[in-house]
Amino acid sequence: MKQIPLSIEYEKRINRARKLSWICEAFAVLFLSIGFVLCVTLMRAASQVQVLSQLIPKDMQASEDFVFSDAINQDMLFKLELDELLVRRFIILRHENFKDEASAMLRVGPRGELASLTAPWIYRDFAKQYTKAADAEDLPRIYTQQPRSTVEFKKVTRSQDVWQVEFDKVFPGNNGQIVRRVPYTAALVVSHIDDWERLTSELANPLGFIIGQYDERIQK
Repeated sequence: MKQIPLSIEYEKRINRARKLSWICEAFAVLFLSIGFVLCVTLMRAASQVQVLSQLIPKDMQASEDFVFSDAINQDMLFKLELDELLVRRFIILRHENFKDEASAMLRVGPRGELASLTAPWIYRDFAKQYTKAADAEDLPRIYTQQPRSTVEFKKVTRSQDVWQVEFDKVFPGNNGQIVRRVPYTAALVVSHIDDWERLTSELANPLGFIIGQYDERIQK
């Protein structure tokens, strides 16, 4: 039977396909070898891991001993840490501006997060900086017309119910570089009011955290 000669181009395609197949097989063998070596190394390392008994108290015999429940109330263990978190959040809400009206409505609107953390007169003073009507629904729109800004904290301290905060209000440019930095100092008086009627959700402010006095100044 007479064989039909293959074209040169067809032979080249076959050779390319064979070479590609060999390369794929070589890579597969290489990856399998690397994976095997890693598995062996990890298995050997795992057998050498030791837990020092001195690091684990003798009275902790089960995993439940490492975790404890702490009810959210005035006597909770991490109450001060939670207060500091809310103080920082209050400063951020006042000074950070992402120029997004939908976000501003939730953050600084009359029924937003900032209002839930402050006494009514504190929120009115804030609103008057941007609009004559302290509870105006268009406050978020006016607020987002201000330059974009973020907050960088430098120091947060506490003496009884008075918190002192030092921070910079940073104005970034379009290229991300800082155009202007304004240093502030702020003093806040914090209270905790049970069953605060203005709270829209216990999850938003479970301790009734309320800022009753606030003063901020630009450092010179």
